[in-house]
Amino acid sequence: MKTPLALLSAALLLGACGSAPAPRAGLAAPLAITKCEALAGLSIPAAAIALPSGGAIVASAERAAEVAPYKDPEGEHLLPTPARCLVLGHVLPVDPGAPPIRFAVNLPLTDWNGRALQSGGGGLGEVINNSFV
Repeated sequence: MKTPLALLSAALLLGACGSAPAPRAGLAAPLAITKCEALAGLSIPAAAIALPSGGAIVASAERAAEVAPYKDPEGEHLLPTPARCLVLGHVLPVDPGAPPIRFAVNLPLTDWNGRALQSGGGGLGEVINNSFV
């Protein structure tokens, strides 16, 4: 079963990716996000998410500059964070009385290999960490 975030990310990429170079020996070609700001206001129908929802809305999409490495007590920022398209939005619930599910997706602007890292849940429920922006 596909997760809503994975499908949402795929829908975002369809509108955001420019042309990519030809694939290299079995590897996916790196993608380039060429229309970052154009994602703002994007409405994603519930059918594209493939799980019960009222669809999704991209509230904002803006370019964020590269962040240089810096010392962190947990050692989490020892590599540069590349320039990216920071996409914020929410998935609408089926029940109109329920709160929306907020999301943040960081799409690298260049050389993206198409892989994704999803975090949250557990103690991070209802928290979107934008501390590196």
